[in-house]
Amino acid sequence: NALHDEVFGITYSFPKHWDLSLLNNLTRYILDVETEEYKFVANKFYKTLSSNQIVQIERIQNRRWYRQYDAHKEDFIERYGQSTERWLFHGCRKSNSAEAIIRDCFNRSHAVNCARVLVGRTTTGSSSTRVCPSGFDTTGGGNVFVTYHDAQAYGEYLIVYK
Repeated sequence: NALHDEVFGITYSFPKHWDLSLLNNLTRYILDVETEEYKFVANKFYKTLSSNQIVQIERIQNRRWYRQYDAHKEDFIERYGQSTERWLFHGCRKSNSAEAIIRDCFNRSHAVNCARVLVGRTTTGSSSTRVCPSGFDTTGGGNVFVTYHDAQAYGEYLIVYK
């Protein structure tokens, strides 16, 4: 169940809950607390940060970045025979980082988002790892994953909490 958009004769799929009626490349929607979409994101948030309170959840619809992410997702499915997509959180300290990720997508230095992430094959990494080892897509350990391609993650929700 996906919505479709055509650009230069190529049809792209987007999540079914997106609103494609506007022609903007980037659209932000504040989610209603009563919707299933809000509850889905809030549930994931509270499993990780249960002592905090959500103030607001925004859906980020960035068509250009989602198309790139979706192309990577299809490639991962072809390589691994299944989706390796996971919903993960990406946090930051800078107040302007969330705005930058909404505008520019991931560049490994921004975000306060609930993101779709293609983890693929993971191996243990370290703080000195600059390039993912051959044959792997991410490095990590436990609950931390490091991606090495910006379109390997899509920050779909901005969660404001206190």
